[in-house]
Amino acid sequence: MRTVERILFYLMVSFRGLILMLCRAFMFLFLIGFGLSWLLAPQTDAARLRWVLFALGAMFWALSWLYDSLILKLTPEDKDVALWR
Repeated sequence: MRTVERILFYLMVSFRGLILMLCRAFMFLFLIGFGLSWLLAPQTDAARLRWVLFALGAMFWALSWLYDSLILKLTPEDKDVALWR
């Protein structure tokens, strides 16, 4: 089991930059869409879409946070890991 955890840890660390970059890009796109829908169409029936955009932005933020938490939990005992954003 430790071997699987160690392999998963090294795979996740090696793809961490790409995953976090994609999460941030999607988060900012969805939150910009949320803000623009609030400013450009405040009185329309787009309220449901507005909150879906906000929820998707929050989901990508949470995904990036949970990804780092999972890396820290999978860290082998003989390694010290410091993750920077």
